[in-house]
Amino acid sequence: MDKKALWRITVLLVVTTVLLTACGVGGGDSSSAPGQPFITAELNSFPTGSIPPGFVPPGFNSSASVSVLDDNSGAPITNATVNMNGVTLTYNATNQDYEGNLMVASGATVTLSVTVRGNTYTASGNQATAYPTISAPVVGTTWNAIIDNPIMWSDGTPTTNAVYGLCVLDAADPNGSLVWPSGNFIQTVAIDTTSYAIPGNSLTTGDRLVIVGIASDVIIPNAASGSDLILAGFNYIPITVTTPTTLASGQSEPWDIAVDSNSIYWTEYLGGSVKKVGINGGTVTTLASGLNVPYSIAVDSNSVYWTENSSGAVKKVGLNGGTVTTLASGLNDPASIVVDSTSVYWTEYNGGAVKKVGLNGGTVTTLASGLNSPMGIAVDSNSVYWTEFYSEAVKKVGINGGTVTTLASGLNGPWSIAIDSISVYWTDIVAGTVKKVGINGGTVTTLASGLIDPQRIVVDSTSIYWTNSGAGTVSKVGINGGPVTTFASEVSYPHGIAVDSTSVYWTQTGGYINNGAIQKMLK
Repeated sequence: MDKKALWRITVLLVVTTVLLTACGVGGGDSSSAPGQPFITAELNSFPTGSIPPGFVPPGFNSSASVSVLDDNSGAPITNATVNMNGVTLTYNATNQDYEGNLMVASGATVTLSVTVRGNTYTASGNQATAYPTISAPVVGTTWNAIIDNPIMWSDGTPTTNAVYGLCVLDAADPNGSLVWPSGNFIQTVAIDTTSYAIPGNSLTTGDRLVIVGIASDVIIPNAASGSDLILAGFNYIPITVTTPTTLASGQSEPWDIAVDSNSIYWTEYLGGSVKKVGINGGTVTTLASGLNVPYSIAVDSNSVYWTENSSGAVKKVGLNGGTVTTLASGLNDPASIVVDSTSVYWTEYNGGAVKKVGLNGGTVTTLASGLNSPMGIAVDSNSVYWTEFYSEAVKKVGINGGTVTTLASGLNGPWSIAIDSISVYWTDIVAGTVKKVGINGGTVTTLASGLIDPQRIVVDSTSIYWTNSGAGTVSKVGINGGPVTTFASEVSYPHGIAVDSTSVYWTQTGGYINNGAIQKMLK
């Protein structure tokens, strides 16, 4: 058996031993005489049926390691006889310890026997009766390496002379160094603690094992001071750690973004084009070029639609390119756009109107007019919703027009908007907030505050996602509020945002020509 894999886990408990001793929890027999050996031993167990691959051979659930040193010189003693629960441990010259594999049930008695120079030293204790149960992350979770990642667990027992230990291992290389913490030192936490956040930017990407254990300390009588036996019970969860992926780079201020099951689509504000790339990257395809400040974008199963600020038009092109069709022209600063199964809807920021036209063009219908800088737009089967920047309100009107209803007022810079079947969500770029209100109005709830220039917003069944252009971040919060999670930081002016069932996509405008990018991150 390759014991290096064990050694990396055992290192955790060796460090725990040191910490326990330093804290006065363990420490051997203080009355030991000179010449007695210094013994550090540990038994590391996982529940049967839940053992990390490569930890022990089949038929075992525990791995033992015992270091026996001359207390005067610190040199390893290589001719000791070492047994644990009747299993003779074999000396490993590389790791300078005695090693072996056992089957040890939770709560079982563990007895260590070390014979050196005709003297036998024994210690006995009980393995943990309950190993920590990890509640977060769950199996298959994807962690973002950039942000803080929480570990949560339920209490292990017993708690006397015990600490919790946490680490992250490389599932593909369990014989290597710890992924976290650095330096191969376990992160120990007090026994009354059941959660810990791994700091952002401290994990590398790949398949990982999150490990949580409880370790207790048993003194080895008559051995040199500090000698003890650590009994540790662990559980683990396999996860994946990743970072944002760049799907396309070198773009000329990519602005708004939309997604379908195959591709990401975006407008290039300065580049005057509409482009797409596969949802996993690949070759960038230009669908339309020579455009006059393309702004907002939407997609359905047949076409890509966009507004052009400077030319005052709404246009479309096939999903794979082709002839560009003008659906509406002569508009006054068309801004945001949205599409349903029959029509294309847009706001006219300077024109103070919300309008629609058929998917293939035709007569333009004004749904609401006399508005004060309408910006964001959303639609459901009954109504069209929008933000009004200068009137500081969120409003709606029937899908075919009619009476305008104010859902929220007294806001501070409402900008982008998203809806689900229950609520309307929006960013206030001046106030630096994300808020919501019921689909028919009511009390306004602030979901996130203290933001810097929050821009586009989208929603799925659990969360709201938005870009913070001024802060250079992409964030989310639950649809009912709670902690704000940052997906990406140090992004150069993020703007457009879209989601599908697995990922978040955004544009990095870059601030100047050919510095923009399209990026994504698993949710």
